[in-house]
Amino acid sequence: MKKRKVCLFGRHANRTPLAYKEYQTLFSEHFQFVKEVECADIIVLGYSVDLYGLIEAHHNFLARNKNVKCLVISEEPLWDLISENYPLDTEIQFEHMGLSIEVGVANFFNSNIYKFSKIPYFITTESHYAARYLVEITNLLNEFDKNKLLTHWKSISLKSCFLQQKRTNDVFFTEQYADIALSSYRTTLATQLKNDKAMVKGMGWGDDGPRQAIPDWHLDKLLRYKRRFPIFSAIENTLLDDYITEKIFDAFMLGSVPIYIANPSHRVFELINQESMINLSNTSANAATEILSDWTPSNVNMDAYFDSLEKIRKLFSAPETLQMERQRVVREVVKLVE
Repeated sequence: MKKRKVCLFGRHANRTPLAYKEYQTLFSEHFQFVKEVECADIIVLGYSVDLYGLIEAHHNFLARNKNVKCLVISEEPLWDLISENYPLDTEIQFEHMGLSIEVGVANFFNSNIYKFSKIPYFITTESHYAARYLVEITNLLNEFDKNKLLTHWKSISLKSCFLQQKRTNDVFFTEQYADIALSSYRTTLATQLKNDKAMVKGMGWGDDGPRQAIPDWHLDKLLRYKRRFPIFSAIENTLLDDYITEKIFDAFMLGSVPIYIANPSHRVFELINQESMINLSNTSANAATEILSDWTPSNVNMDAYFDSLEKIRKLFSAPETLQMERQRVVREVVKLVE
């Protein structure tokens, strides 16, 4: 059977499952990747805002070839919240420059692509996450001594770190989704704690640029902040049950207690002992500021903390689990295209 040709288009095309080399190997069994839009049967974008550029650059081609399929496969729920298209819509009619095209949409809100089995989607996009976590967690467990760790935490004067972009919420559908957009919340929290209570770093804070400007931002994070802070923010920019990035795992790898926001249905509790984190769910920014300001290492349930380390080790000790998770994502994307 002839493979259909897929072209990734737009500035955000690197933020979709089909863009990662680990996934492209699997997708190549189903699709042929091409570089030119006008050679494609399927055009995939990572963010709906790039549809404007698609029509501007390829207006005539799209007008002549109505059978070419256009898809936005978004892996970033924040972008879906600040887009004009409703997050639950699986098809939209997009109009620009007098041309109307039908566009399929898949994201965290409306598809099964990101409903993970064991390993959250973001950790599957690049192999170094699982590899680094297994090495780090093995070392942490081999050296684990709760009394020494508590003593170390108590010796540190600056208790917390927020490594995140400074931004506010610009949610388009505020009535439905304002409560799950966390950018403003975590920015307010960091602002209220910075200097004497927390180190705050990231794009928008002082002269800090985007993390992507660092050749290997993840390795840089693990090396730069290891064992420096008793508590470390792992708050995501969006509160969704299946949306779990590297942040929660990184906090443990750094030898810190994660600051997080998760409601009872959140799937992070399948991965981490809920007593091993500082969960600010349903807590105002002002109240959270007080909680973190008053926090001491004696607040930590060390048995739960150790349990989370064990859970993480078990999760990343089986390479086949990672491969099975990727194959699940591929199956869901292929179903969408078909």
